[in-house]
Amino acid sequence: MIVDGYHGTTRDRAESIIQTSMRESQRDGLWLGTGRYFFQDARSLALHWASKEIRRLNLTNPPAVVHARIDLSHCIDLADNIFWTRVKEVYEDIAEGLTSRGIIQLGFEANLRALTADEQTRLGRNVVDAQVMTAARQSIVRDYRTLGVELTAIRAAFAEGQPVHPTSWLFDESNIMICVIDPTALVSPLTILE
Repeated sequence: MIVDGYHGTTRDRAESIIQTSMRESQRDGLWLGTGRYFFQDARSLALHWASKEIRRLNLTNPPAVVHARIDLSHCIDLADNIFWTRVKEVYEDIAEGLTSRGIIQLGFEANLRALTADEQTRLGRNVVDAQVMTAARQSIVRDYRTLGVELTAIRAAFAEGQPVHPTSWLFDESNIMICVIDPTALVSPLTILE
């Protein structure tokens, strides 16, 4: 299956991506581990995310969206429950180490003091999720490799934003996120959308 992916960024970064290629995001706290992140079929959400990040970081460069066609033929698709058992097993295997180290050890000491309690909770959850998903992904990729299959992406649904009413499970910024772990999954030239 080939889908449209949209990566929100600044205009100058988008131009750099087009000229030199898209590097992996490697910062701490990435939900699906390191990789190239795209919103699936959600151009407006990518632009919205880029605009929020530009405001948060106090940048002056305008937002832009990089478009890609992504082949999900060899994808760890977390919409399929076959992978969740492994993810839970990995968490149980590393939970004690995560607890004993704590999330603050991961380089956020100075930044944590500047965050609200809600932001600290979200950041901590993302850091733990990133470590769990990185380990689970490595395990799953290894298993598939023994079968002669190279996995190139991971996809998951995220409930984000605000609920549409007080008891809702529907959130106004929910999305499908794709993390491309091997650039061979990008099956078309990257383009900048205005």
